[in-house]
Amino acid sequence: MRNSLLCLAVAIPAAALAFSAAAQAAEDGPGQYIAVSALYHLPADSDFTSYPENNVDVAGSIAHEPGFGLLAAYGRRITGGFGFEFEVAYRKLESKSIRHKATDAFTAEGPIPVSVDSSAITAMANVVYTESTLIDSVKPFVGAGVGVMWSRRDAFAYKAKSQANHPLLRGTVYRISQPDDSAGAFVWQAMAGARIPVSDTFEARLGYRYLRSGTVDYGDVETRFATHTFELGLLARF
Repeated sequence: MRNSLLCLAVAIPAAALAFSAAAQAAEDGPGQYIAVSALYHLPADSDFTSYPENNVDVAGSIAHEPGFGLLAAYGRRITGGFGFEFEVAYRKLESKSIRHKATDAFTAEGPIPVSVDSSAITAMANVVYTESTLIDSVKPFVGAGVGVMWSRRDAFAYKAKSQANHPLLRGTVYRISQPDDSAGAFVWQAMAGARIPVSDTFEARLGYRYLRSGTVDYGDVETRFATHTFELGLLARF
């Protein structure tokens, strides 16, 4: 609940500021667009810490598989090549293995097979600079943004080998289980790409985005999320 309130506290002022700036730019003439893109993303391994039972400390990293997603955006030019963009994206994740770090409770071990499905929805307010005069028929762009992420993770369980001298576990193979859960977090991203006109109205959009979250707190598990995302989409100007 605390994370959700923090996410709203960040998202509402950012959205209000961005919409206000876009409204003030209405007299600048045409410069609005909408875009829809397919995403292919390569998530980085996520370090995690957990205290699932008996206050036993668990730490390690979880390896994510490449995944797909969708993105929808509305943008508007403010002045020159600068503009605001409002973006909502969905990313699907699948994780196949966990590596344990050595702690007081567990030995270093891995990869340990798991099957974990999760997903993330992000809402971002971006500032984008598009250069329309550098190269004929190609419009390079760069940008950065901040926003919020809502992440959902399915339940999963795996087995890990404990330290032989631990007073609670005494060298046994320990089954660690995590319930399904959801959490919110602050996120930021940097982006670069190009827009290629295909008609008077439509443009192809190719881009790269690096997205990183703050701490994602599932209650008894804390982790962070980062991904390299490649974008291919269609943009319509109006």
